[in-house]
Amino acid sequence: MSSIPRGCDGVHGCDPREVCTQACFFPGARDLGRVLRLRRERLRERLLARLLRRQSELIRRGQSRSRAEAPGYDRGVRFPVVLFDLDGTLIDSGGIILASMQHAVRTVLGREIPPDELGLTIGGQGIVAQMQAIDAERADELVEAYKEHNDGLHETLEAFDELLEVLPRLKAEGRRLGIVTAKRHRTVALALDRFPVLRDDFDVVVAHEDTDRHKPDPDPVLRAVDLLGATPSEAAYVGDSPFDIGAAKAAGVFAVAVAWGGIHPDERLLAEGPDAFVRSAQELLDVI
Repeated sequence: MSSIPRGCDGVHGCDPREVCTQACFFPGARDLGRVLRLRRERLRERLLARLLRRQSELIRRGQSRSRAEAPGYDRGVRFPVVLFDLDGTLIDSGGIILASMQHAVRTVLGREIPPDELGLTIGGQGIVAQMQAIDAERADELVEAYKEHNDGLHETLEAFDELLEVLPRLKAEGRRLGIVTAKRHRTVALALDRFPVLRDDFDVVVAHEDTDRHKPDPDPVLRAVDLLGATPSEAAYVGDSPFDIGAAKAAGVFAVAVAWGGIHPDERLLAEGPDAFVRSAQELLDVI
């Protein structure tokens, strides 16, 4: 076995036979890519462990203190108002959004942009801002090409069935539910037509046109809270993007990040510091 490489004093617990996972950049660290990858994985593990500890403590506190009583149900609930993002949270739309963005860029600009790069902006300021970021001078053409391609794909849209199945339970508990999305009402209607249960279970929809400022600004979330006659402390916002978490925290509501969206990696969500991070509908019920 070789000695610990020069530049690493061994306090990190690194195996002397391996590249130091703390990226000390000692002379023997030949594979910088592996160093950084290991470092990211370790950071993700620490963030997740920290969040899970915090989440468990929040659940314990919530169970031990009095909760707001929901009418028509035999027990208290933690948050009488629950708000949801649409894309990547209620509906599995990440694939068709990326496909339409790629189509628009390819058709209008004759370019190819990797899906990972395009996905960075999904869930924030809306499709117009996304296209302006790609090419400000041809943003209108890009938006039109996107719409033409995307509208037809809504016929193939799928929902996250496990989450949709818990909505009636939330309503039975007397909770008021809302959708807060970067989509425009016209596009939201396409999803609601595809899944009528969403139209039935939600009391309000706040879309792009309803506020001047958009996620991660708090205005859309606060607008929904106001429409539902609540205060931020009574509400939780559930979303799959860092913009959702940023908006929730800025609005002062309980921020829940979900892992099932498939658009944004877990570590990017965790970096926003959500109040809870969940991987299933049951885990969501546990924290709200």
